[in-house]
Amino acid sequence: MSPVAPPAVLPGERGGWWHHYVCPAHGVELEHVGLLSGEFPDSGAPCAYGCRVDTADVRGAWSVLAHQACARAILAAAGGTPDERAAAVALLREYADRYAALGTTGHNGAAGWMLRGGCSTRRSPRRSGP
Repeated sequence: MSPVAPPAVLPGERGGWWHHYVCPAHGVELEHVGLLSGEFPDSGAPCAYGCRVDTADVRGAWSVLAHQACARAILAAAGGTPDERAAAVALLREYADRYAALGTTGHNGAAGWMLRGGCSTRRSPRRSGP
């Protein structure tokens, strides 16, 4: 029997740009730690050379990686035991609630080309013909 992984905890923050997850001193990607904990590491994200980095950009990038890790955990749990499937559904519902709330507020870290707000009620034009 394989050990059951602890449930994933969704990060509380929006994601930033994952390519900011780099040590500014060494130019290497920071270690992927605590991604399923929902909390950025207390002392900062560790570098392979011993640095710890804690900036707004790195926190945003960590959130992106954490959201991706949670998505993979949800997918894995969806094919598991009934309890694991129930946990996956609960996390998906939590994501749905979070996205509904995020769509009502602006994001000052968003680039100009990104979509704004929640789902649009505007319909695309219908094509005529067959």
